[in-house]
Amino acid sequence: MKKIIVFIFLVTGLCITSNAQSDLKARIEFEEGEKAFNESRYDEAVNRLSKAQDFLGVWSAKISYLKILSLDKLADYQKFENSHTQLLNKEVKLYMDFVSKNQETIIEDKFKAVYRIDEKINYAYKLSQNEKMPEYLNGIEAYDKKDYAAALKLWEQAAVKGNLLAMDKISDMYRDEIGVKRDYEKSIEWDTKAAAQGHYPSIADIGTMYYQGWGVTIDYQKAVEKLTLGAENGLDYAMYYLGNLYCDKKSTIQDTAKGVEWLTKAATLGYVPAMVKLGWINYDNKNYKKAMDWFKMASDKGSSEALVDVGHLYTRGQGVTVDNLEAMKWFQMAIDKGYPLGMFRAAYLYQKGLGVNKDIHKAISLYVMAAEKGYGSSKEWIPVSNSMEVLAEIYRTGDGVKKDKKLADEWQAKCDAVRRKK
Repeated sequence: MKKIIVFIFLVTGLCITSNAQSDLKARIEFEEGEKAFNESRYDEAVNRLSKAQDFLGVWSAKISYLKILSLDKLADYQKFENSHTQLLNKEVKLYMDFVSKNQETIIEDKFKAVYRIDEKINYAYKLSQNEKMPEYLNGIEAYDKKDYAAALKLWEQAAVKGNLLAMDKISDMYRDEIGVKRDYEKSIEWDTKAAAQGHYPSIADIGTMYYQGWGVTIDYQKAVEKLTLGAENGLDYAMYYLGNLYCDKKSTIQDTAKGVEWLTKAATLGYVPAMVKLGWINYDNKNYKKAMDWFKMASDKGSSEALVDVGHLYTRGQGVTVDNLEAMKWFQMAIDKGYPLGMFRAAYLYQKGLGVNKDIHKAISLYVMAAEKGYGSSKEWIPVSNSMEVLAEIYRTGDGVKKDKKLADEWQAKCDAVRRKK
């Protein structure tokens, strides 16, 4: 019988364990773990490497290093208490302790990689402490009550103490005009303070501003640099904006394949706008069935926009048979969520009698509802202004109602005002 060759290289290449069978099992599990890592199956890699460690019976730098790299892919650096982050923290401490006692046996590149991961863990720990700061928590409570002045004051107090989350919140208020007058310069100022201390959401936000040209000159290269840092550190919205940037035909660094890759990563993490964007990319490529899949996935996650998009495909018969009644069901779900575009689309079906009995008064009611709803996002002003314009046309021409020049002029003036503002 052949003598079993024991696995001698797992513990820094120097240690031989006494149980040859366990050593062989450790080697098999390590090789399977390495294969899983190379194929991006990180959960399996961690499980295999843990088994290898158990079979070996002693701590191994070689196993630990690969386990650290695997856990790095799974950890949520925005949540220190996350189970993968906690496990990674424990493993990194063991590795760094080993390094301090065995410096002559350590490969420098491997140490650098673990050191960078240790920095990210320390960042995650700092965030967890920031989350518990009284001024920050009281600011959240005030903000939820829409007492924005109090929230801003409390977060400014927290920011003075170095709270990165508070700095990011203040920046968001100035950028999104929440309780304060929009001020992109102040927004970038606060994001820059947090970014200087490695706060990835703030770094990504700066990238978004360079992409959109908010308070700065559009700079796609800087946008990619900042957004990539956020995306590579697990921020789904950074992945989304990075994907958009690469897919943007106006961008000087357009790379649709890379853009779809980042959007898919964001969608896989459950980021709904990425699902909607992927739906429209497939729609533009006339892959309507795939578009419908993405829209339905997004609607299942609560997207009002996606509900309307599904209905739109039914009205057009793209990827499905034309079915205006089915479309109305989807539009109604969007209406129930207060989404103006759902109101606008449903109003049109009633106005034209498509899939439902023609009812101009029901149509007008829905157009008015959309017009008076206002808009909470950059996309919602379009159905709002369009509804106003249609109402003006209905009263101007007397489409199913008595002509009323005064009303027509009033709705047109409102429409023009909205469009001038945008």
